[in-house]
Amino acid sequence: YGKYTEFSLCESKSGFDEYTIFVSEGKIKISATGGAAGGAALNYYLMKFCKFQFGILGTSGTLPDLPPDTDGEITEQSVFHYRYAFNYCTFGYSYAHNDWSDWERITDYLILAGYNLVLNPIGNECVWLELLERFGYTREEAKKYISAPSYLPWQWMMNLSSYESDYPDYWFSEQQEISRKFNKKLRAFGMSALLPGYSGAIPDDFAEKHSGLDILPQGKWNKTFDRPSILLPTTELFFEITREFYKIQRELLGTDGHHYYSTDPFHEGGKKGDVDLSEYGKTIYECMTEFDTDAVWCLQGWLKNPDRRIFSGLRQENVLIMNLQADNKADGGDDFLGYPHIYCVVNNFGGEIAMRGSAKKTYFTPHAMAKDESSACVGIGIIPEGVECDEVLFDIVADVSVRREPKPIDEYLLKYIISRYGIVNGELIEAFKILFDKVYTVDTFMYNHESGLIANPTPEVNRVCYWAAESPVEDTSHLSDVLKTLLKYYDSCKERSGYVTDVVAVARQLLANTSWRYIYALNKAFKEKDKKTFYENKEKLLSLFPLQENIIDCDPTLNFQLFLDRAIKRGKTEKEKRWLSGSVKRLITLWGDRTATTLLDYSPREFGDMIRDYYKPRWNRYLDHLTELLESEGEYEELDIFEFTERFIEEYKEYQRYYKGDLLNTANDILASLSGE
Repeated sequence: YGKYTEFSLCESKSGFDEYTIFVSEGKIKISATGGAAGGAALNYYLMKFCKFQFGILGTSGTLPDLPPDTDGEITEQSVFHYRYAFNYCTFGYSYAHNDWSDWERITDYLILAGYNLVLNPIGNECVWLELLERFGYTREEAKKYISAPSYLPWQWMMNLSSYESDYPDYWFSEQQEISRKFNKKLRAFGMSALLPGYSGAIPDDFAEKHSGLDILPQGKWNKTFDRPSILLPTTELFFEITREFYKIQRELLGTDGHHYYSTDPFHEGGKKGDVDLSEYGKTIYECMTEFDTDAVWCLQGWLKNPDRRIFSGLRQENVLIMNLQADNKADGGDDFLGYPHIYCVVNNFGGEIAMRGSAKKTYFTPHAMAKDESSACVGIGIIPEGVECDEVLFDIVADVSVRREPKPIDEYLLKYIISRYGIVNGELIEAFKILFDKVYTVDTFMYNHESGLIANPTPEVNRVCYWAAESPVEDTSHLSDVLKTLLKYYDSCKERSGYVTDVVAVARQLLANTSWRYIYALNKAFKEKDKKTFYENKEKLLSLFPLQENIIDCDPTLNFQLFLDRAIKRGKTEKEKRWLSGSVKRLITLWGDRTATTLLDYSPREFGDMIRDYYKPRWNRYLDHLTELLESEGEYEELDIFEFTERFIEEYKEYQRYYKGDLLNTANDILASLSGE
């Protein structure tokens, strides 16, 4: 549609982003206050008038040969100064190995979704490589400090360092080029990158190369990972390192025109010692402004972070806080002392594939806060830890972010469903309202709708991850009803990727919720030595695995080999490919090593071949063990998950890329198998 589209810039009348769009003489004419607002205008037009959706996971629909008319002029404006995208974790759980072709599509999505501030830590490893070389490290020593691509987000948040590192030299030049293109494209559309900042992180052996420094060791993160130490700003060397950091960043990554910097000292349990945090914060910000007089320091509002003392001595316009717990605590508990903050939606943790998030809160609350004169909320953001699920939540944020008012839910769903499925009617709207009312309601960190099929089995298992809440046995009839409704429209919608994604998501969640009924029953029966009940529930549980495999095979975004391919294609030798894919496998299974017990299965992935090659064998091993003990009347001994998983991580094999799942029959098989429950 490029040849049919004419863009022009206009001045804002409201102080926020605005756009006007209409079709005249076969031309789509868009007047907007900036590139992101223009993208949002085009996106609105494509969805409403062309029944076309360009989503973060896929594209649904085919554009009409000629642009449809709009029947007049459409105007819209945002009430948010900031529309923010991404979490550091996104760049580990989903985007660690993207090449430019991957990023180009994602930036297109960000523009169409109307985001104007986007996290970009790509290439920060290049900055650190150069920085450490300038301060006494050999190139090989510097490379060893930089963790594997999958783990870099946690290094940039100062949670770990030197983990799984084995870098080839070409990686850094490739990342540098990608980041420069990313920054350039954002700048071209009037958007800004949020760049990593500097607040004193140094390697733990830094004192071996430089004496007389005031260094605050940070100990372990999650009892396993070595945190970088923090060099305190009491010697000239701190200021030299800071100046070099920002200088190298601009030289290597082309950051001119971008003025937002992210750094989170003492994040998630860091040791503050007796540091005067107010003076420390002032110094960190003054170092930013020495390099960039327009610098804004961005901090993550997460758990007890940031410590208010760090920013309380700064002017409000110099600070921006991303409230990662907004659905649960919209104002952070204290409105972040009146400092500007963004209502951020973390719709999943660890990239886990589950229907999670709070749809209605996300739809209505940010607007209410933005218009509340007593609130310091100035924006809305989507901050997933991973992006392979819950496209519905991404789409809600994109819709409301450039609107004066959120439309009534029915009106929103009418436009949304027709763009996603190509058709709409009352039944489909009611099905989505069930999802909004009964499924997408989770607004706390302690989620509890994980699939028991991916849990590490023990006689006491009641959740997948240590950080989750206990999984309940619930009525699943609402999920069955939604799935039945969606399947009625299979013939009309089967070519739409959004429809396929939604059917798979609902069917998968139906199996996930059902799995715990059988798990609890068989574990109880084992303890009571009730063989009949044990075997009945063992058979029922095992029957869910092929159903889950088959439904997941219908959605290419859940293909394990395609997920690994992004890592493997960045390697040039077999050794490099093994390293990159192995670190991905570690992250989504053990996360760390034997000591990282609280992170086991924090990032589990319900990909088809992971079910076949990892989760199902793990359950089979456990069930065989229980069966043997029941028959021999032996005592239970816990199975070693570490050795079992290390074999899976180290195995370098090619999984199947192109399963052709039978969506309709598999979904109906799921409904039939659970009809008696």
